[in-house]
Amino acid sequence: MERVEIESRVKEIFTILFNREAHTISAASSPNDVQGWDSQQHLNIVTSVEEAFGISLDEDRVVEMLSFGIIVDVVDNMLNGTVGASPH
Repeated sequence: MERVEIESRVKEIFTILFNREAHTISAASSPNDVQGWDSQQHLNIVTSVEEAFGISLDEDRVVEMLSFGIIVDVVDNMLNGTVGASPH
């Protein structure tokens, strides 16, 4: 799956879970600047990502997924075997 498609799907998850416009979500979006991103919403993100992409995230990956960009990197790596394209 192309990275741009992964970004689009993850962005859709964010727009639904956080009731935000897509253009307000960037690679740097994190719990520090996304209102409502608490531990419960983090689990909702994880569950939604797993369902959207048909993957299972282990605890180490779940803990590191602290920004939109990192989430995209993790999914891209799992689906395409890439190593984090860019630091976030």
